[in-house]
Amino acid sequence: MRVEALQEVGSAERPGPPTWRLQLGLRLAICAAVILAAAALAWGGRDPFVTEPWLALEPPLLVAASVAGGLSIAGMVVLLTRRAVVTFSWGAEWARDLRADLGGASDGRLFLAALTAGLAEELFFRGLLSATIGIWASAIAFGAVHQLRLRRGSARWAWMASATLMGLALGTLFHLTGSLLGPIAAHVVVNYANTRYLRDTPAGKKRKLGGLLGGQQTADRGPPRSVHPPAS
Repeated sequence: MRVEALQEVGSAERPGPPTWRLQLGLRLAICAAVILAAAALAWGGRDPFVTEPWLALEPPLLVAASVAGGLSIAGMVVLLTRRAVVTFSWGAEWARDLRADLGGASDGRLFLAALTAGLAEELFFRGLLSATIGIWASAIAFGAVHQLRLRRGSARWAWMASATLMGLALGTLFHLTGSLLGPIAAHVVVNYANTRYLRDTPAGKKRKLGGLLGGQQTADRGPPRSVHPPAS
């Protein structure tokens, strides 16, 4: 009886099948759908991934500005994410929900997931939607899709708002430069840095900037020691 009980406890604690395969397959399917849609539009004489840049610069400078802008956006988002996780209750809930999906994923698996997400979502939301229905509408759609993944109320809507703001920033960058390289780079860096951070930082721990930005993990500290000398 005791052995059966232990087996039941072990089976209850055993995690379910990893979701990364499903997410990877979904992103690859999005890539395929975007390519088919782009091919259909190109057949009709329109390139969905090319938009007239707002900046009057030479093409090499536009590409450089796109990449520099994307990496700048990524750095700010990574910094704000670290702060939100340890400061706000919705940030802690967001971290718990996503950390449960990561398990012991390797760096290679995390990078592959970040790369496919960056390619699929930027091709669709920026390259296809923002060039067709505008920056605001595509950003709202981007935020709405991201909130569907979470189960908790406050984290769900906070993540929707933050994803919408990031969609606005990346959409504006795309239209400023006419290049998707910056938005794709930003998306990949944010996803990879944040998932590595969540994987390597257990709940209840604080960590200095890690992953792509360096730093070491530090545990929560106890109360500060008194600096006054003992009474004689």
